[in-house]
Amino acid sequence: MHTNVILIGDSITEGIGASDPAKTSYAAVLGRLLGEEYTVENFGRNGATLNDPPNGKNDSYLRLSHYERAKAAARDSCARKERTIVSIMLGTNDAKNVSARFAAGVNDYKDPAIRNLCCSCRDA
Repeated sequence: MHTNVILIGDSITEGIGASDPAKTSYAAVLGRLLGEEYTVENFGRNGATLNDPPNGKNDSYLRLSHYERAKAAARDSCARKERTIVSIMLGTNDAKNVSARFAAGVNDYKDPAIRNLCCSCRDA
């Protein structure tokens, strides 16, 4: 059975800084390691945060088109009855911008994104 792997994250996921992103990024290496039974889709975005950053930039992953495309990919995969794995790696850029919301607690920090992604598959 085919499995779709949906990668959500920041520049680390996107492959920024990789010597040859098409070959050496996290997504490319993961795809090779998993093999032909898996499709790895990369929705990483350089500079993405999970929280609204205090610098006023619109870098919250939840506000980006990457997030909407990742949800659509998860929904489509589930609708096709394919196994779906969603990997979320956000927080590196939030750590640089320690905000009051982040300090308030981990649950407030991650629940909205995880809840929305899980609902994408459940509602498909």
